[in-house]
Amino acid sequence: MQMLYDPIQDYTRLGMIASSFSSSSAASSLSSLPPPFRIFDNNFQLTITYPNIFLVPTTINDSTLKKAAEYRSRKRTVAVVWMDPKTRVSLSRCSQPMRGIANRSSQDDQNLVLALPPLTLGEAKNKKLIFVDARGKLAALANKAKGKGTENIAKDYPGTDLLHLNIENIHHMRKSLDELTDVCEPLNLSSWEDDWYAKVDASLWLRHIRLVLGGTHEMIRLMQVSVCCIAGVLRVYCGCTGFVPGGLLLFVCGGAWSKLI
Repeated sequence: MQMLYDPIQDYTRLGMIASSFSSSSAASSLSSLPPPFRIFDNNFQLTITYPNIFLVPTTINDSTLKKAAEYRSRKRTVAVVWMDPKTRVSLSRCSQPMRGIANRSSQDDQNLVLALPPLTLGEAKNKKLIFVDARGKLAALANKAKGKGTENIAKDYPGTDLLHLNIENIHHMRKSLDELTDVCEPLNLSSWEDDWYAKVDASLWLRHIRLVLGGTHEMIRLMQVSVCCIAGVLRVYCGCTGFVPGGLLLFVCGGAWSKLI
């Protein structure tokens, strides 16, 4: 059975992992350098909501990775999903930290996160790592009261920055889409009235889409000027917004290879 998508082939194409049989230009141009990442055999054990394999820096061993996963909600640890072959600027995914009101921290999670910037090359050297939290600050603060929250970048992750995108969660998205669908339903003749535009606006769907597209644009911009980005909450980049994976938006808008597909 032919696979529609082979992650190992894709990682090799980008020069993220070592391959003795690859002839891709990206991998060949970096053949003199050690591979920046390695495959972790998750097998749906460490993190059941992650793929069976994912990438981590070669400098991070399994013991550190497993301890770092304990600090992330549902053990969704920092996993690298994309890299620029020339600069090695990377994009990673993870869930919110289990920081809580007690301001807990994890040395292993810090080691994992801070292992990413040294892997970069050329003009990307000595630039910031950016945490991108899809939520607003108030939502992150509310989760802190539940034992979760967001990264304490000043204390635990020196040399990094944090950006909030202010995007609502999936429940708000579904409610908004339901209201938009009801307004646009051809058989619902009562909706096709003089206040149709007002009803579309009241659904807030256009606002949600603007925030999602704006967040995608900002992450692409950051990956041009920063060391790497970590999408700290999965509601956008690994969840669904309007039932279109936000991560797909990043790859389609930001990657030349994706634009050809």
